[in-house]
Amino acid sequence: MLPSELQTIVEKGLPIFPCNSLKKPITINGFYDATTDRQKIQEWANKHPGCLWAMPTGKKTGITVLDIDPRHGGHISIENFNIPNTPYVKTGGGGWHYYFKYSPKCKSGSDTIAPGLDIRNDGAYVVIPPSKTDNPYTWCDEELPHSDVPEWMYTEKYEKFNKNFDLKKQGYPIPPGEQDITLFRFVCAMKHQKQPSGMIFDLIKAIINDPNKCPQEKENPFTDKDIERWIRSAFKYPDDKKEDKGKIGSIVFFNPIRATEFKQKNIPPVEWYINGLIQKRGRTMISAKEGMGKSFLLLNMLASVCSGEDSFLGRFKCSQEKPNAMYVDFELGESSIHERLCRMGEITTLPNLFIQSIYNWEILEEEYQLALEQFIEKENIKIIAFDPLGNLWSGDENQRMAVKGVTDYLDYLMDKYSASIVVTHHWRKATQHAREGGEMAAGSYGWTKWLDNHVTIQGTTEKMVISCEKNRNDRKWEKILLSLDDKFLLRYSGTLENKTKFTDDDLAGIFRSFNSPRVLKKDFLERSEKVCSKRTIYDLLKRSKILKEDKHTKEIFESAESTEEQDTFIEEIEESAWDD
Repeated sequence: MLPSELQTIVEKGLPIFPCNSLKKPITINGFYDATTDRQKIQEWANKHPGCLWAMPTGKKTGITVLDIDPRHGGHISIENFNIPNTPYVKTGGGGWHYYFKYSPKCKSGSDTIAPGLDIRNDGAYVVIPPSKTDNPYTWCDEELPHSDVPEWMYTEKYEKFNKNFDLKKQGYPIPPGEQDITLFRFVCAMKHQKQPSGMIFDLIKAIINDPNKCPQEKENPFTDKDIERWIRSAFKYPDDKKEDKGKIGSIVFFNPIRATEFKQKNIPPVEWYINGLIQKRGRTMISAKEGMGKSFLLLNMLASVCSGEDSFLGRFKCSQEKPNAMYVDFELGESSIHERLCRMGEITTLPNLFIQSIYNWEILEEEYQLALEQFIEKENIKIIAFDPLGNLWSGDENQRMAVKGVTDYLDYLMDKYSASIVVTHHWRKATQHAREGGEMAAGSYGWTKWLDNHVTIQGTTEKMVISCEKNRNDRKWEKILLSLDDKFLLRYSGTLENKTKFTDDDLAGIFRSFNSPRVLKKDFLERSEKVCSKRTIYDLLKRSKILKEDKHTKEIFESAESTEEQDTFIEEIEESAWDD
């Protein structure tokens, strides 16, 4: 039977529809499938137990909703406006939805009035009680009649920003639970007073550094990044007309100081969860060809650091801190992840390792970010692992600025939550642009440039060779050979030196880029020489188990042996390269 709140909504003739935990419609046509048909609603309820419920806004339901979002400062912005008595809902995320009579003058959108004040009208919808996210959605003043929309929700004559905050009236010290909000209000007020961003930065920093005004937590103090975040948020919005938004220039924090002064700054040293692999507040990528064991390596790393081991594989020193870590799979699916964790046994039976398998993620959309950050904050996650990076969003990873949007947000997570970011990534398909190691990571160079640590895998899943392609804050470590046992646990087998930078398998990839069963030798050499010396090409062709040369026609072709599983990388190494 439907909950009473839903029955009340339906009795009023208001259509509803189900959503998933990220507030996305489960139905094929989204909110267009909203209905008052009790039988259909009951079918949805039976099929999707525990789902969220939502209602379209606008002309279809005769309702316009004001959404106050504290996460973006809505609780501060609303202090400038009077809200008439009208029914409202306390949301699961700690905000409020105020219900008004429908007005076509209001335009749906986020931050159309001020930061954190959103309008849900034509073409939009709201989640309704009894839905539950972090907390249940609950009705307040439900018996009141819907008020008319206040004029300030649709006219430009009202000043739409937080301008009335008086710094002089602020009492000190600022309580720990109110510091983030209060300091943001300081920034907004000074911005309205036309203070330049550099001066605002210095004033806020002086407050932060004064324990009598802003006593901070030793474990998680405010940093320059926090000040920049507040200033960027405040300067994103104009004081008056929204048409002026484009006139607000970028905010550049540029204030070099003398080296002697810089060396005296209290800057924390580089620290590691796993030396050379996972840096505290750092960015790590594990990249390899398809099916080379990236997920196995990542899960083994997370299990090692979360269990508080003193070393990973007996080679990499661990901090032994047992941080909370989150592994989010976008590719394998729950069944595969479940099998792997079960086979790995006690090493993954950890209360501080969180697992989720999910599809169709969009990390640059606000609703996804809200769900992600709520969990990170709730569970104090310190290692955030995404597998693989390419499925984190639907953008074009070959576009530099598109990639920058993702890396900027990941940096934001790293700075705000003092977290480490770990991602896996595929190598690009072998083409005429083929390179070795880290240069093969798919997409824009922006990925690899952004990293602090880059680990690559070659060989086979059973015999993996991992190497350090980039280590921004330490020396590169030697290539290491690992074996994967039947419990999916990695074992150290030795170190080695790769005597051949270019492999038979890479050569085969270049051949396949022609999309032809046979290729003239001169054309093949011309394309191969862009990435490899001619001597290496001849040596590899001579010993190749994948490609053959037709001496009569001077053509290169793929042999039948290439269909068999090859371990070309290890075979190139030979016994003499092992260091026991």
